Formats: sequence, structure tokens, C-alpha cells
Amino acid sequence: MQNGEELFRGFLALWKALPREHGKVPLKRSFRPTETPGVMPHLFLSEVRGKYDLHIRLIGTALEENTIVHFTDTNYFDQIAREDWDFYEDFMYAYRAQPCAGRMLRHVKTADNLTYDVHTLAAPLADDDGVARYIIGVGFMALNHVECARMHTQKERGLGLSSAHVESVSYIDLGYGVPPTLPPRG
Repeated sequence: MQNGEELFRGFLALWKALPREHGKVPLKRSFRPTETPGVMPHLFLSEVRGKYDLHIRLIGTALEENTIVHFTDTNYFDQIAREDWDFYEDFMYAYRAQPCAGRMLRHVKTADNLTYDVHTLAAPLADDDGVARYIIGVGFMALNHVECARMHTQKERGLGLSSAHVESVSYIDLGYGVPPTLPPRG
């Protein structure tokens, strides 16, 4: 497997290469998963359906197999603590509105006290009306923690997250600038 920084560079190159109208965010329909075999296992695609409603449409095997939570076809906000909802909503809104990429490192603790670090990098995609309501990204787990999650069997999936503490966040300029500030963390 490529290292995390190589994965992130490859993802950013992929996003920047997607066709678009000048000055606009690429359309979701311009993304072809089959053209990204090296990124696909680490990929996620979500759709913003409303405030606090981030529907996970697709999550790559490298992400889903290393967690005990089944994310595909769920609302991401159902998996995180209520006190963190405003931060996540504001962070994702800002990088969809600017547009830019959002990078995050979370320290995750499961309900049965297993821990791992999740590194993600995401960028917006637009619907056919040009509204940036999709989020595409990649992620990986820190190697020193992933083995803990792999010890779970499939029947143990669904134990849930106990906490997902945000360690660091940043915006990355994709040619449109970045928001002037990061949202406050609760």
C-alpha cells in the first residue's frame, strides 16, 4: 500500500484532473471510480442531504474493513457525538462553499475501547445544477492502531464509536483559496 501522503497527493491530482467548467467544482458524474484503482479502496463518497445529514454513499474496502462500524448507506452524523455536530457541519460547509479540500486527523475510540487514528482528505463535487452537495475523499488508518480493529469479526460490527476526537484540521487550496478561519471545536 502507498503511504498516506502519497495517497493524498494522488487524490488531489485526481480531483484537479476532473473535467469542469472554468472556475467551477467538478460534477459528481465526471468522477469514474474504475479509473482510480489505487485510490478506490481508500475512497469515500457522501451526499449532503440537509443540515446534520451526510449520507455515506460509498466507502472503500480499506476503510470499511478496518472499522467496526458499517458506514455505507448511513448518516455520518449518527456515528459521531452530538456535541461535535456543529463543528463537522461548519467544517464541511466551508470547504464545499470555498471550494477547497478539508484535511482531518481523528483519534477514534470504539465502544469496546479499541483505538486508531483516521486521516482523511476530502473535496467537493457538484450536482448537475452546480451545487457542491457531494463530498469525495480518501482516508487511511494509522498502522499502529489498525490491527486492533481487524481483530473484530463481522458479527461484532456495529458496536459503535465511543468517541472520535478531532486532533487536527486544515484546509488545502485547490485554486480557489481557503476559508479565513477554521470552525471552533466544541
